[in-house]
Amino acid sequence: MLKTPFERIFQNMTRPWVMSSYLVLTVLSFIYWDKPIAEAVHALDFGQGVLVLKALSWLGLSKAYLIGLPVVALILHYVFKHIKWAFRTWFLWLCVFVPDLIAVGLKYIFGRARPELLFQEQLYGFQWFKHGHVFHSFPSGHMTTIMGFVFGLCILLPRYRVLFLCLGVAVGISRILLLQHYVSDVMTAAYLALIEVWVLQRVLQRYAPTFIEEIHA
Repeated sequence: MLKTPFERIFQNMTRPWVMSSYLVLTVLSFIYWDKPIAEAVHALDFGQGVLVLKALSWLGLSKAYLIGLPVVALILHYVFKHIKWAFRTWFLWLCVFVPDLIAVGLKYIFGRARPELLFQEQLYGFQWFKHGHVFHSFPSGHMTTIMGFVFGLCILLPRYRVLFLCLGVAVGISRILLLQHYVSDVMTAAYLALIEVWVLQRVLQRYAPTFIEEIHA
């Protein structure tokens, strides 16, 4: 019997038929849908709506989490003496840090051109080991950050998991509508974050059981 809602999410999302279907959809998106969707979004020209999309997109900025969460953890620990929440905050930091670190490595390896290069130079797809911001489209860093954080919250506060997941999806949509990423970039980032947070939790359970016990106390 599964112990937590997050484990149920993970089990459902890693069933063989779900994994294969998700992979097929991601590949189909790369081959057939990414470019038409980007071109349709480019033609829409959201105007003032961009401000709302940017506000959502800011929720995926990794620096805010990687710098802010340790500060919050230290304040909770040493100022307010909320040890449990200090440990929980450190756990959320790990849920962001580990997926982000892996995403940075993948970005450098794949070197996928961002949508802006599609419109400027008709450049599309993987350029392989080609560095620079415009070649760091895959996987989406913002989506990796927000979904790592969201899945961490789903573990700590499972009652609100639907709300957290909707927030993550909204950030992903904002990155597509802002033409910063293709659909397949966002899909891949979300799935990788799920796997990485689950593995992180399992590693901590095995090698740092006291830490896990503290966040669930």
